[in-house]
Amino acid sequence: MTLTPENLQQLAVHSSTETKTCSCIRGLSRGWESLPAALASGTLLRLIGHVTDDQEDEQTLDEYHPHGTHFWSEDAPICFKFFPYNIASVWGCTQCSRAFLRFNDAGAYHSEPRIRLLDAALIKPDPRRDAGVIDGYS
Repeated sequence: MTLTPENLQQLAVHSSTETKTCSCIRGLSRGWESLPAALASGTLLRLIGHVTDDQEDEQTLDEYHPHGTHFWSEDAPICFKFFPYNIASVWGCTQCSRAFLRFNDAGAYHSEPRIRLLDAALIKPDPRRDAGVIDGYS
């Protein structure tokens, strides 16, 4: 299932207001990181949907960092039209209401599953929509 921008925002808000102590966030930072073994087992997370479908225009590998953040920054903006969010899937914890972004970071010699908490405060609109140009990415 492909999630709409409204679905993604609702999931993020719901996730961001979760206060329950849960093993899904144990040891996780707010930025991208390797998928911990406890979450990779398949029992704690369930697939909710995908940010985009394969039928859309070719996905960009450009990242969006207008304020000097970088891929690993905990405060890096989440902009679904930019990498890696444009190829991510959304997963939910089966024990609480937190939602996570996941993607497979395919390197030259191996691939690494990555995960990041879906944080409503970091979601940004596509800057190209308002400006008419791609601006502020690196």
